[in-house]
Amino acid sequence: MTVLHLSITLDCADLELVGSFWSEALDFKDVEREGDWMMLRALSPRSGPRGFTLQKVPEPKQVKNRMHFDVVVDDVEVEVERLGSLGASVLAREAEPTTEETVVMADPEGNEFCVIRVRAED
Repeated sequence: MTVLHLSITLDCADLELVGSFWSEALDFKDVEREGDWMMLRALSPRSGPRGFTLQKVPEPKQVKNRMHFDVVVDDVEVEVERLGSLGASVLAREAEPTTEETVVMADPEGNEFCVIRVRAED
């Protein structure tokens, strides 16, 4: 068996709210919709996944996500402020210095994700 494609799907209750947030947050475009799902794709070339799907579900998020996005940036504080203005909230900041500067955030429906900057080696 050969895997031809790996797709990521994020469940949400409000497709418009979550779709709008992630489109703005990641510079993605709503490229296809049908019923209770929306496909988002990157507008510009980048490393990592080029897009993902949002699927509307009837039940609300109940526990911490077992999987999450890591958004790697040059300046964590600038990005945290920008994402906050789009509706995200800060859940936690790293407590101990590591090789990465990390802030855990949640999208408008509470789906966790991390904003990360890899620190240069001394």
